[in-house]
Amino acid sequence: MSVYDKIPFIQESGNPTGHEVTVYALSTCGFCKRAIAYLKEKNVAFRYVYVDTLPQDLRQELKTALRDTFQRSLLYPYLVVDGNQVVTGFVKEKWDELIGITP
Repeated sequence: MSVYDKIPFIQESGNPTGHEVTVYALSTCGFCKRAIAYLKEKNVAFRYVYVDTLPQDLRQELKTALRDTFQRSLLYPYLVVDGNQVVTGFVKEKWDELIGITP
């Protein structure tokens, strides 16, 4: 079983964009909250998890898996699109382009 299968993602129903959209966030991060609110406002189907609320061992396993898979520092919010494209931080234009959101 992959670490991603152990994560209790919160699924937001919305309009499909043709992309699998996953957000890794922190519950205390203002940018993360704005990013999640933005996707909800744009009615995008996506899933997310607040990494800091996971049990310590699962949190560490996830962080290691993300670093190893994407060879990127863990900066939040951490957007993964289609399991192979990553954007760290919340820059609306980058998120729009990657997800296919029309401004």
